[in-house]
Order: sequence, then structure tokens, then C-alpha cells
Amino acid sequence: MGPVFMAAAMLWLTQVSAEGSYLVNMLPALLLMGVGLGTVFVPMQNLALFGVDRDDSGVASALVNASQQIGGSLGIALFSTIAAATAGGTSLAALSAGYSMVFLWAAGVAILIAPIALLLINIDRKTFTGTGGDAPVVHLG
Repeated sequence: MGPVFMAAAMLWLTQVSAEGSYLVNMLPALLLMGVGLGTVFVPMQNLALFGVDRDDSGVASALVNASQQIGGSLGIALFSTIAAATAGGTSLAALSAGYSMVFLWAAGVAILIAPIALLLINIDRKTFTGTGGDAPVVHLG
């Protein structure tokens, strides 16, 4: 569900213009994006460490964090290039058009994440404890 929230937020942000309002155009999209990112990154960390021995969990966690940092840096570089190439000028309207194109591309990437996650992640929820199976399963509720 997180990638869908992220895509919806990005599509909302494509409507931002130079004359727009923060409360109407930006804030709802940023709140929606926060929910989407929260429902993607937290489970992603758990899934990345699933089945890793306790002795290797520190290295695996560092690898996940480094991958996120590198991916974020590359994403910013790519999307900044797209924004600069499509802006067509330095006026606020031109910059808004460039950013709208970036948000459209980002929404497309987020839409691609959802089916990939649904098709590739197949962990049995009954046996998943998040601790490599060494600890007892705690059921809340």
C-alpha cells in the first residue's frame, strides 16, 4: 500500500504551480508521502534482515542503510537532471514545469514498486518473527 500512497502524493505534486498555495498544493501531498514512505522503509528493513544470522545482522543492516543512501543520492542526481532538462528556463513557471515532470517520473517509479513487491516477496507470515526464528513469536491484540 505504501508505493500507492507515494505515487498518489507524487501525482498530487505534479499540480504544484508558481502561484500555488502550500496548504492546498504541498502539505496534503507531503503528509500522504510520509505515510507511504513509512509503510515502505520500515518493512523493507525487516525484510532485508529476514533470515540473517545474529552475527551478521550488523553488516546486513549497514549494507541496507548504505544502499538507501546511495540510491537516494543517485535518485536526486537523476531527478535533478530531468528537472533541469525539462524546465526550459529559470522563471518560476519554468521551474515548476520541470519539477512537475520529475514528480511524474517519480510516480511512475513508485507504481512499478508495488507489483514487484507483491510478486517477489513471499515470506510466510506465520513463521516470520523478524529475529531469525530464535525468539518466541509475540502476538499483539
